[in-house]
Amino acid sequence: MTKKACKYLLFSIAYFLVYNTYGQTHAVDIIGVDSLHIQNDTNSARFLNQQYENWEKTQNQAALVKAKSQDTIKVRLHSPKKASWMSAALPGLGQAYNKKYWKIPIIYVGFGVIAYLGYNYYTKFTRYKDTYMFRAGEDSTKTDYYPYITSKDVLYQNWSYNRRNFELTCIFGSLLYVLNIIDASVDAHLYKFDISNDLSLRIEPVITNYNYTSYNNLSTGIKLTLGF
Repeated sequence: MTKKACKYLLFSIAYFLVYNTYGQTHAVDIIGVDSLHIQNDTNSARFLNQQYENWEKTQNQAALVKAKSQDTIKVRLHSPKKASWMSAALPGLGQAYNKKYWKIPIIYVGFGVIAYLGYNYYTKFTRYKDTYMFRAGEDSTKTDYYPYITSKDVLYQNWSYNRRNFELTCIFGSLLYVLNIIDASVDAHLYKFDISNDLSLRIEPVITNYNYTSYNNLSTGIKLTLGF
């Protein structure tokens, strides 16, 4: 082998070694850069995903708070306490507040009947009382409304009877007034209570056998089925 050929061979080997070393180093650099980019992209995606989850959680909490606030406002808008005070101030007003308008005529018819009976019994009571006191000589300024009744005992009995009935009408009037308030309060509490239109009760006969191996233990009964 000539000297020139040896130099060429050595140069080729040196070039091959240098080229391979540079290529591997450059490839490692490229792989490192790509890995760094992938890692940065992954971190960015995780960050964005975390931010989105935090935002979604905040929105859900805000929506829940808003829904609770709206429910509280709805409950406060229809207050049983307010209905009770309205019926106490004016009977039937709480029923109007609860949109139970059909109860208002019933309430006032009841008060009207009680007021009529109370006025009637009070008038008779005072007249029998004045007549009795005039007959007994206790008060000469009173008027004798029943000259055809000669017995003072009968006058006193009628006086006591009409007085007792007048007191009873006052009691019944007070009870109706209190019931009017209670009714308004109960209706206000049940104002948001939903009763389905499909609510139904079905009654049907049934035969039960407690011993499945024999027909001697049959019993009859009624089955109630509630559907809603």
